[in-house]
Amino acid sequence: MNRKSKVSEIMAEKLIVADAHNSFTQIMDFFTRSKIHHLPITQNNKIIGIVSLSDIIRYLGRVLEEGKTTSISEISNSFSLDAVMTKNPYCLKTTDTIESAFEEISKGGFHALPIIQEDETLVGIVTAIDLVRWYDQVM
Repeated sequence: MNRKSKVSEIMAEKLIVADAHNSFTQIMDFFTRSKIHHLPITQNNKIIGIVSLSDIIRYLGRVLEEGKTTSISEISNSFSLDAVMTKNPYCLKTTDTIESAFEEISKGGFHALPIIQEDETLVGIVTAIDLVRWYDQVM
């Protein structure tokens, strides 16, 4: 396998996904139980957004700075995944190369790339950690 190999060869296929209606406690449960850092948000198997653990931490920081609340129930009541997630995230297709994943992640701004099929169905995700592991294996 080399940099011109398909990104589908290194993507994680077992995905944990949420939908726009999941609550704050459900989202936190996905992150903590599954030990993931990026959570694709889907509707009808199509990606509509992505939220990272860093996004949630920034959200909690803003809530605490505003002094509006400190209880989980109040945070849950005011939480809107739509306001926290990155909408319409940049995605790669299964036919794109590992090299293209390196190029996109190296631009900064995000650390995970959802992988979609030609019909835009979400089928995987590649993270910066996946790319580092791949690089370590080929070197």
